[in-house]
Amino acid sequence: MDKDKKRALRRHRLIWRIIYLPFYILCRLFFNYRFEPVGQISPPYIVVANHSNAWDQFLVSLPFGPGGHMYFLASEHIFRNARIASLINWLAAPISRTKGGSDASAVMSMLRWLKNGVSVCLFPEGENTFNGRTGPMHPSTAKLLKKAGVPVVTFRITGGHLSLPRWAHSRRRGIMEGTVAGIYRPEQLRDMSTDEINELLEHDLRVDAFASQKDDPVAYKGRRLAEGLEQFLYLCPVCGAVDSFKSSGSSFTCSRCGLSVTYDVYGSFDEKAPFRDPASWDDWQERRLDELCAAGGVVFSDGGAVLRRVEDGHVRTPAASGAVSLDASALHVGELSFPLSGMPEPSMCNFAESESLLFSPDGHERYELCLTDGHSIRKDHRAMEHLLSRGEG
Repeated sequence: MDKDKKRALRRHRLIWRIIYLPFYILCRLFFNYRFEPVGQISPPYIVVANHSNAWDQFLVSLPFGPGGHMYFLASEHIFRNARIASLINWLAAPISRTKGGSDASAVMSMLRWLKNGVSVCLFPEGENTFNGRTGPMHPSTAKLLKKAGVPVVTFRITGGHLSLPRWAHSRRRGIMEGTVAGIYRPEQLRDMSTDEINELLEHDLRVDAFASQKDDPVAYKGRRLAEGLEQFLYLCPVCGAVDSFKSSGSSFTCSRCGLSVTYDVYGSFDEKAPFRDPASWDDWQERRLDELCAAGGVVFSDGGAVLRRVEDGHVRTPAASGAVSLDASALHVGELSFPLSGMPEPSMCNFAESESLLFSPDGHERYELCLTDGHSIRKDHRAMEHLLSRGEG
């Protein structure tokens, strides 16, 4: 490790020691966060955690104590603003990972830190959950854990989604808990197949926020409980309209047919709703989306979008603007079209309460798509994934 990296590492460790107590207090006050301190485990190690909300890096770090500094794998979109990126790098220097494309450099960075005795943390789902359930593990995670040759700590956060849903405009206070699910020696992982490691991760990190509420309901109190929900739930189950819902306070209303439901502190809808909770509503959306994709023709279209090319150094340059549509063969933005054939799976990122779609047409060029009409871009993301899984294009 060169002198500059050693100096930066000492600074980052000192900063974590300084901010530990303030963030411990904030997480207790804001979210009623509870955890058992992690026992003695010597670095380097890899912490693997489920991704429940935007505070996860602090929620995971706190149980390891003020001396448990680690580097986090983070989406490169947080570096889009040069001044903010400079500050983030000075304070914590997270490892940049490219969404919507391959990024072997992030893996190499993690391995280098581990080789130098420094611990790292990653969220193998790749993105914060929308529906309160732990998502599938990224396929490269198991290979990394086998190759790293260090202990692996699996860490599960419960109550995180309902405390701060990805789609929400406000936080809520209920109960949030952080638990070490397992600690695995490198020789254990070396003797396991990648499929067995993925099964282990899925078992240790599995959370279903709304199923837990059925068994042991907890009130998550806050303001504007339903606001932002239209970014998640984009199909009306009564009239079939797309992007017709508007949220206000605790109300969620379809502007087409007038269906109006209330979202409560338990994460449930009232008796007027066709579904008990947002996850059940999303299950229906997924089935309906599969039907729309199978029907052929245009799946979704929106009146306005901005497309930017993501260059090296986190620089974004304008590429196209105008109407956007998605059919079984391609994504169309303004004058540009991107065939789905051979395209890696896209992803989403959230920045300042705005969601965008990240994709790579060929695995090398990278683009970011933002809707300008206020509609949900998650529908386009999920539709693209449905079409890619069907082998369309």
